[in-house]
Amino acid sequence: KKYHGDLPKHYVEGPQIWTQAKRLDPRAHPEYGVFLTGQCRFDEALTLAYEWMDLDPGVNAHFAIGYIQNKARQLEESTEQLEFVIDHWPGFVWAPFWLGCNYAFLGRSEQAIGLMQRALEAAPWHSIGRAYAGAVFGAAGAPEDARAILRSFEAIGREGGYVDPFNLALVHAGLGERDEA
Repeated sequence: KKYHGDLPKHYVEGPQIWTQAKRLDPRAHPEYGVFLTGQCRFDEALTLAYEWMDLDPGVNAHFAIGYIQNKARQLEESTEQLEFVIDHWPGFVWAPFWLGCNYAFLGRSEQAIGLMQRALEAAPWHSIGRAYAGAVFGAAGAPEDARAILRSFEAIGREGGYVDPFNLALVHAGLGERDEA
């Protein structure tokens, strides 16, 4: 089969596979919504997330909606959903990272920094979460915290561990270091 440009096979065949999965199990909605979000098909992803909310109005559905809205840059709406998640499930690891990003984009720097510091305390092991925290620290006026994250990534590399270049780029972008990013 010939595929569109350089897109991997799963990006082209993915919609058909997920449509079949949805027919078999409606709980496939959340995973398909993440797939659609990755393709910037936000309206479709939100439709599925709201369908999920109708099936199960729990915290996970609110998080899915807030995450998709974050990626679609619907920051006020996303903030409302993610604050709901944190209020109802304070231990939910991902919500603070995305909410901290929202706060930074909305100019709520103190809230962004404080939330990211708490998120890192809860999940210091999470590399991509640390990268987003570093980006927020840089953008929100805590460059020393962002640089500390860069140093921690450098230490991982020196010890033979792998650091995804995307993580480094996020922190550098937050610091306004476009060339390094």
